[in-house]
Amino acid sequence: MHTADEAPHMTYITHGEPEASDALRRRIKRELGWNARVPEYLEAVPLDKPL
Repeated sequence: MHTADEAPHMTYITHGEPEASDALRRRIKRELGWNARVPEYLEAVPLDKPL
């Protein structure tokens, strides 16, 4: 992820236990400055219009 030319509009964390997913979300924000979120269980996220 550090080698990406630019940040994505949003990074979605969709794998892992809730606590681990949230820890990864916080680390992405802290270390890369990227927008990241963990969608709710069964939440549908339109990828063409990030939340």
